[in-house]
Amino acid sequence: MRPPNTIALKQTLLQGFQTAPAQGPRAHVRVGLLNVLAQYDQLPFWHVLFGELGFSVVVSHGLCNAGLESIPSESVCFPAKQAHLRLYDLLERGATHVFFPVHDRLSRCAVNCCYASVLETVPPVREGQVQLVAPLLLARKAAKFQQLPYDQEIVLASLRQLVPEAPPTQAEFQQAFQAAWAVQVEFEQLLEHENDRACAWARQPGNRALVLAGRPYHADPFLLKGLDAEVTALGLGVLCGTHLSGPKPPDDGVPPWRPAKHLLKLAGCVAAEPHLDLVCLQAFGCGYDHLNMPEVRAALTAVGKPFTLLQLDDISNNAQARIRLRTLVYVAKQAESVRIAGPNEGASSSTSAPFAAPRLSQMAEGLPPEVLQMARELDPRAFTGLQRADVDAVFGGYPDLCFVAQALAGRAARLCAKSQVEGAPLQRVAVPYVCKYCMLDALPRIVMRTLGWAPEVDWVDYPPAAPAAAPAPAARAPS
Repeated sequence: MRPPNTIALKQTLLQGFQTAPAQGPRAHVRVGLLNVLAQYDQLPFWHVLFGELGFSVVVSHGLCNAGLESIPSESVCFPAKQAHLRLYDLLERGATHVFFPVHDRLSRCAVNCCYASVLETVPPVREGQVQLVAPLLLARKAAKFQQLPYDQEIVLASLRQLVPEAPPTQAEFQQAFQAAWAVQVEFEQLLEHENDRACAWARQPGNRALVLAGRPYHADPFLLKGLDAEVTALGLGVLCGTHLSGPKPPDDGVPPWRPAKHLLKLAGCVAAEPHLDLVCLQAFGCGYDHLNMPEVRAALTAVGKPFTLLQLDDISNNAQARIRLRTLVYVAKQAESVRIAGPNEGASSSTSAPFAAPRLSQMAEGLPPEVLQMARELDPRAFTGLQRADVDAVFGGYPDLCFVAQALAGRAARLCAKSQVEGAPLQRVAVPYVCKYCMLDALPRIVMRTLGWAPEVDWVDYPPAAPAAAPAPAARAPS
């Protein structure tokens, strides 16, 4: 029996949603669905919604290299580059409009939520060859639209602008919305059921399975490049991490770094199941996932589970990933044989320990000596501008993080280290909120990893508001 593969099922289900011409007064509007980034696994919902409303739907599951020249930066992650290539493929397939909503960012990845603002500068969009439809929505997942009338109204208003001569009515939209929502829910339930089946298969004697944990779009064949098939070829099952959940990690008292929550839940799920192991997927250069990994590593190693990270990019050679997977399989099987045989005399079994997300103070024992020495020699006048020393102060370094976030986190760490050396640890730190697309909201956790403790953070508007003009002096009454 071939090992179960939930990601292969996900790819097959999504491949079933293809270009669908329509008939009627709205059929001339050919809406291309850009199924990348946050929209990758929301394709069933949007495909049914536009189809039910009488729009022609254009779908691309490929890439067009003509979009390479429109990529504004070589340093952007490959999933973002993929958005350009797939946009051009939609154009070749005859799309007159491209639907790619913007999502309320909060503390999420700006590329994942707001990349439509970059696609607006692509020549075909800028020159009017195709119209980009990018409504701002609060929800990232279609399942939550049911609870957000605001998002429904925004989507309906954007659709009415596409066909002012035949705008969808409220009744038509609600009927299409319910049909689309039902299809999306069915899609999610099928994947959850397949995960359950794969987990039950892995519990049988001699079987194991890997949870491929990443973002929804990491399942795209152009990103994953057959890694799931490599796993099943090794005799292991594959579970899809985006449709699996686990125990809620305990609160460690530090302001949460939101993107890590789901990964920590998956780590908890894997920790509780001896037959499961976790493989984290990260797009090369992704600062958000780069920040997550130390916490996931600590959560797994605390219960004796191996930590494996695979970076995905535009390189098609899987040789290195294949070696890493084989090593993981060997280590996991060795650990399983030890668990079955029982621990040696005098040894303790780490795999039987209950899962608990580690407090970050356990991940950095006290102040690093180099930080202490730097704090003793620090001249207060050095805090007049961001310096390389600020970046170097961050324990372990975060090369995939932007310079501003690293420098501000390092500055906060230097201030805190200096205050502790002086015997009066800072309780609060004011930090300028210099960029809404940055990862500054992870600053408290970075400081915690560096020093073992972190103060509360007060975010200050930047640039600071101009002082109110002094009131004009009252005119003196004529004498």
